[in-house]
Amino acid sequence: VFGGIDIDEIDVSSLVAPGSTSATIELVSGTGPVLNPSPNPNHGGGELFGYGWTLLSLSRPAPNFKTSATRKTVNPTSAGQGETLSYTVTVTNTGSAAGTNTRVTDTLPAGTTYTPGSLQIGGVPCTDAADGDACTVVGNQLTIDLGSVTHLPPNNSRQIGFLARVDAGATNGANICNTAQIVSDQTPTPFATPPACFTVQAPQLETPTKVDTDLDGGVFEPDDIIQYTVQVRKSSSGQASAIRFVDDMPRHLQLLSVIAPTGATNSSSNTGGAEDYWLLPPSL
Repeated sequence: VFGGIDIDEIDVSSLVAPGSTSATIELVSGTGPVLNPSPNPNHGGGELFGYGWTLLSLSRPAPNFKTSATRKTVNPTSAGQGETLSYTVTVTNTGSAAGTNTRVTDTLPAGTTYTPGSLQIGGVPCTDAADGDACTVVGNQLTIDLGSVTHLPPNNSRQIGFLARVDAGATNGANICNTAQIVSDQTPTPFATPPACFTVQAPQLETPTKVDTDLDGGVFEPDDIIQYTVQVRKSSSGQASAIRFVDDMPRHLQLLSVIAPTGATNSSSNTGGAEDYWLLPPSL
């Protein structure tokens, strides 16, 4: 015979630790022995009852960094070997309480190298050394202690910026991604931002152009001085290095002089008919 329906409301907030993701509920009764001895002495050996359902209401204030407002970006999204990347990590607390001892950890991926001295918080430089400020950099691992991050706009967001360089050995066409990890006292399980990715792009050169001009004017005639202008343009964002330009002049022309780009190595020969060439600067 059923004795009625019993609906109870129980406050378990003091029993759930910060950062918990699960809890176990045990229903016990100790008002009278039904099974004696009880299979489990902790269950009281009480009356028999049927269990219906449980409703859980959460009202515990806590920070929240797990939204799209917390993100990591990289610019540009296509870059060649030797090119500089600009990373930005935005940490935003959209929760109902401040996050204390908030820490960001960012380990740069293989194929990139952190640029020393480039780390900033909110546009203010932060040193790489472990010297008491908020930042520490060891190799490619960055650790930034943001302290307390309030949940009250507009001060609930922090921005971290730094630079890196694409390694010379990065594979062309590779898609290189990484994330930043955020923890706080109230949220000890790391939250990873969506990945920031870029593609390693091989440098691409346009077809060189060459224009001739008769400095004596009129039509081209023997003993005229001809000026050749050669332009080499790059059509990609990645740096191109060790570029060699060769112009094998015909024997009826005498090379007088070469004006090479700044930083280039000019190895031209004035004998004519040889492979007259110059090297462009170390990168273009």
